Amino acid sequence: MKPRRNNKVVIDDGHMDPVEVFARIKTVTEDDKDNLCIEYLDEKRVQCTPPASVISDKGTVATFTKVFDQGSSQNVVFDEICRPMVSRLLEGRSGLLFNYGVTCSGKTYTMTGSPQAPGFLPRSLETDFQLHRRAPIEGFSNSIR
Repeated sequence: MKPRRNNKVVIDDGHMDPVEVFARIKTVTEDDKDNLCIEYLDEKRVQCTPPASVISDKGTVATFTKVFDQGSSQNVVFDEICRPMVSRLLEGRSGLLFNYGVTCSGKTYTMTGSPQAPGFLPRSLETDFQLHRRAPIEGFSNSIR
């Protein structure tokens, strides 16, 4: 079978793009807002503009599967990106979550979070344990010591 461009891959429970790319704009303080190079346009697009100190006319619009603006909670981002993947992984399907960005852009916060706002990793483990408590899988056990 030949690969086709821009077509959806059909899986049992619906449709899914082979690769989904999400963007999360880090929440910044009022003092840092003047230095922002990214502007949220809508839920799929951002405007990228060079800093004022750079002489350039190369601003561009980037399109993503979904864009999360400043202030998007850990819960909202997890529910949209990671929870569906965790469910598919527990059904035996494969998946990869790749976190990429410049230094201090919020990658660690998104993945690990804080005690008040857990990130993808602790939420994924909690989801896994909750599902196993409700419907244990024969031959598998999990416990925390």
